[in-house]
Amino acid sequence: QGIFGFVNTIGAQTVEAGLDPARVLRHFEWRHCVPSLYGGAVMVSQEFRESHPEAVTGLVRAINRGVRDTLSDPDAAIDAVVRRNPAIDRRANEVRLRGTIALEMGHPEVAAIGLGDADDARLWDGIRLITAGRALPVYASPLMFFDRSFLPPIAERLRPAGPAAESAPDAVSQV
Repeated sequence: QGIFGFVNTIGAQTVEAGLDPARVLRHFEWRHCVPSLYGGAVMVSQEFRESHPEAVTGLVRAINRGVRDTLSDPDAAIDAVVRRNPAIDRRANEVRLRGTIALEMGHPEVAAIGLGDADDARLWDGIRLITAGRALPVYASPLMFFDRSFLPPIAERLRPAGPAAESAPDAVSQV
């Protein structure tokens, strides 16, 4: 009756199974249930960050370059994945990529602060929610967990076009 996972991964797997995700799936998304939580992140240890800041800067720069290339030509990005693994389901991976761009990268917050940044108040709300739910120590600042100094200047941050789709199944079905 249910499954837990990434909206766009589940949608892609549904396509691989020969089903229409817009017809067979209904999602309870984080953005609706716990909007203060963020999804994926680039993480390094504090020790590594302090010992090798140039490596962290290079990693963030490389990720941004890859995302920029992907956003500028999603078909070429899928072509690169297919070259690496010709056995993959191209259509399913198009669904996954375009859904990710629309849902995770299309959040209205991204238009304001750029991809990779986080709103301090939202980040802090999420930290408080997780620490309360897991009975973890309370921290004094979200800056213990997030360091925007490795991001490009705000004017250079990626901003995928358009607000997030209203629902992942609709975003998936439009691919």
